[in-house]
Formats: sequence, C-alpha cells, structure tokens
Amino acid sequence: MIHGGDIYGRKVRYDFSVSVNPSPRPEAVRDAMVAAAERVEAYPDIMQREFREKLAQFERLEPDEIWGGNGASELLMGIAYWLRPKRAALLAPCFYGYRHVLSALGDCQIVEFPLDLTRGFVLSEEFLDWLAVVDVDALFIANPNNPTGRLVAPGLMAQILARCRDAGAAVVLDESFLRTSSGGRSERRRLAEFPNLYVVDAFTKLFAIPGARAGYVVSTAENIAGVRSRLPEWNMSSFATSAALACLETMATTDFVAESVHTIERERRYLTDALRSMGLRVFDSDTNFLLFYSETPLARALLTKGILIRDCRNFAGLTAGFYRIAVRARAENEILVAAIAELLGEVR
Repeated sequence: MIHGGDIYGRKVRYDFSVSVNPSPRPEAVRDAMVAAAERVEAYPDIMQREFREKLAQFERLEPDEIWGGNGASELLMGIAYWLRPKRAALLAPCFYGYRHVLSALGDCQIVEFPLDLTRGFVLSEEFLDWLAVVDVDALFIANPNNPTGRLVAPGLMAQILARCRDAGAAVVLDESFLRTSSGGRSERRRLAEFPNLYVVDAFTKLFAIPGARAGYVVSTAENIAGVRSRLPEWNMSSFATSAALACLETMATTDFVAESVHTIERERRYLTDALRSMGLRVFDSDTNFLLFYSETPLARALLTKGILIRDCRNFAGLTAGFYRIAVRARAENEILVAAIAELLGEVR
C-alpha cells in the first residue's frame, strides 16, 4: 500500500490509514456539494474566479498568487513539471507523492536527508549544513512531516527558505496537515521575501473530503502562471469548487478549526498513552496521526478484524514494524486500542 485509504476489495469497517479530521464535517460543506449536482450541465469556471478571490481575501494574498486544483497531488505534479529540477531533495521518511512526481520527470536525481530515529525524527539544524553541500534545484518538504507528524521549528523553516533562495533552489512546501496541527506557522504570506516558495494545501484533511479532491497552491504570480501552464484546463470540478468555498466560509466565520485541533489533541493523547502503556514505541506527533513501532506484526492481523492501518515499511527510512494511525473519534480509537491489546496479549 503506497497510500492510505485503499479500502477497495477489502472488508474494512474502521479506516485508520487515512488521516482526516475526526470532527463531524460541517453540514454546509456537504450541502454545497449536493447543490453543485444541480449545475453539472455547465462547465466550471476555467479561471476559478470566485474561488481565487475568496481565498485571496482569506489568506490576504492576491488572486493571481493562487491556483486551485484536483487535490494537492495534481498540483505537486504541475509544480514538478514547471520546475523540471535535475536534482531534488527530500526528507527520509516523507510522503511518497513527492518521489512519485519527481520520478515522473524521468531525469531528476533524488537525494534524501535521513531523519534521526534516536531524535524522534525531528528535523534539526544539521539539515542546513546538508543543504549547503548537496547542490539541489528543488526541495520538497512538508510541515508537519508525513508520516512522522512533527512540525518544523519556525526559525529553522525560515533558514531553510533563505538557504534555498540564496542557492537558487525552489522550495515546495506541503502544508496539507498544518491546520490539523498543534501550533506551527504557515509560510504562505512570505512570497515577497521568498519568491522561490510554493505552498501547497488542501481541504482534504481538515474537512475530511478526500473524495472531493480540492486543493490549491500559493506562490508568486509568475510562478502560478507557470504551474497553470502545466495543468489541464478545468482542473477544478464544480463539486470541488463548491466544497472549497463552503470550507472557506466555515473557516472564516466559525470556530471549527480551533475546536477540531482541540479534539485532535485530546484523542492524540489518549492513543499515545494507550499504546505506550502496552510497551509500544510511539513517536511524538503534532498533528492528527501517530507513527509507532511494534515488534509484533499488526497490519494484516488488524485487517482480519476490519481495521486498516498504514504499514510504513515502504517509506524510505523506515522498516517493517513501523505503522501510522489516524487520530479518530473516541469510540473508534477505543476499538483500535482494544484490538491491538488483544493481539499483543494485553488485558484491557
């Protein structure tokens, strides 16, 4: 399994492999997608006018510094084809999608910075020294990182952006999990300072709508024009646009984000404490998923109980025994904890 969410052809009742917000989805978002079905006879706006204008107001940017897309994945591909790096840097471990888009170029060499297991996979200033010698055209990095769940310290991120800018390297910064995280600072409003920066985000995680495929990229107007030239026309459907507009309205007028983060923090603590009480190594996380290690094989055994978790053995830098689980609602989290306890021979 390269990505989470592969529930098809399996008997899955509880999907912990996809890290989406456990809070109930706002009815306004569902209603917006249902209403979009009444307009399917019309093409979506090829220029995404309303979406870009509303998002620009929310983010305090200009509309020509924004472009929407069919989820973050499509935009990452468009960015890669616009930049055409010959040598690109990744963290190890990190989200497989970056390797996928860079490999699609056919002539891009990928170099990896190994995160230190003994430090809990926290990115350190040693990364700056590494960047100084690897000579890359682009860095693809997430904040927080996936699958480790750790945020990059704001001061360190600023140094990374500056180091890459001065070296003429682009930074593709994936903030798809930032709004479900405790703390962290977005870099999307620093385009004047860092014109080498591309920030990718999506409504998928916060609003639990991965099927809608609604994401966007923020960069300078020149960069956005370049990325657009590498994307299909009408690359944002009416359903995705309507969902995104409803998501923006919710973020602007309600406490949904703050309340969601509070729920995630509470449930993350519950899962962390429960798994550690069984002797499992659970790595600290700042967002809505956890990475942990078990000597006992768990993924296949849990699937027989209808529970899907993310086996992380195919992440660069990880091995068999590493698993990622989503932070879900308490009732589901209790079912997962009980199932793992049973497999480990624990009594709960």
